[in-house]
Amino acid sequence: MLQMANTKNTSTEPQKNLSEGGKKNGNTSGNSGARKKVKPAATVVKSRYMQSPAKKPQQPKPAAPKKASHEATFQESSVCGDGVLQSTYLPGHALRPEFDMSVIAGNPSTSGPRIVEPPEPKPSKELLDLQAFFLTYLTAKMEHNTYMKKNEAEKQLVAMMEFERKLQAEVHQKKRLYHKREKLKQLNSLLDAQTAALTPVAELCSQFTQNYQTLATAVDATRHQLPVHNLQVEDYREQFLEEAVSSLKTSEELLQQHARGSEQESLAACENLSKIKEFGQDLNQQVVRGGSDLQGLSCLVSQLTVQGLLEKENLPLP
Repeated sequence: MLQMANTKNTSTEPQKNLSEGGKKNGNTSGNSGARKKVKPAATVVKSRYMQSPAKKPQQPKPAAPKKASHEATFQESSVCGDGVLQSTYLPGHALRPEFDMSVIAGNPSTSGPRIVEPPEPKPSKELLDLQAFFLTYLTAKMEHNTYMKKNEAEKQLVAMMEFERKLQAEVHQKKRLYHKREKLKQLNSLLDAQTAALTPVAELCSQFTQNYQTLATAVDATRHQLPVHNLQVEDYREQFLEEAVSSLKTSEELLQQHARGSEQESLAACENLSKIKEFGQDLNQQVVRGGSDLQGLSCLVSQLTVQGLLEKENLPLP
């Protein structure tokens, strides 16, 4: 503030000088115009050689004003009534001597009390302590705020991670259920295809049971005539067939021996033997076919039962 006041004072001093100089020039010009031109008389000027000037009391020198720029002098000359046009103006030219600031810049004509700038006050200890306290308070508050924000961000991050984990678990569970249902659909389609393929086999099985029942009744009716010792044995079919063939041969031989006596009896025996042979061959073929069909059906039934048990254990229905 003091420096600004000094600059203001120094800037106003040359303006006052300029205004005073303009007034004096105006008065002289007015007086010269009013008075008549009189030729001055000759005056004698004493020589001032070897004369010491009278000492004046020393006064405190004012602060040196700043040199005004050419633009400022041009503005001041235009305010005071200078007749220089701006279009033909060049800085440093066409300036009147009474308005030239460079002449009086070093030695100002005005004399006044010297303005002493007060020294800058040193900051007191209390002010420094207060500033240090404010700084520590602000740093502590910033650290506290950052700590709180960090904790809040960590909590939000943990919550987001927990939410993401739950979503992943739900997605895995839904995927597992989806795969189970797809597997069940595939198994159902396979079962439908198997049932569609086994429907004619079921009809054949019913027909086979009927044929087997007729065979059983025939065997029971002719139990005293046929060797039915190994008829129900499933593990020794070939052996049973061989024994049946051998028994048939022995029976044929016996019949041939007993049929020598009478031709009629022999013819009847031959017919009976042929019938027995045909019946034995049919029986053999039926037994073979029935065994193969039974094996296939037993395999299918066991496969279906195993699949049903596995589905009940590992794939619970939704």
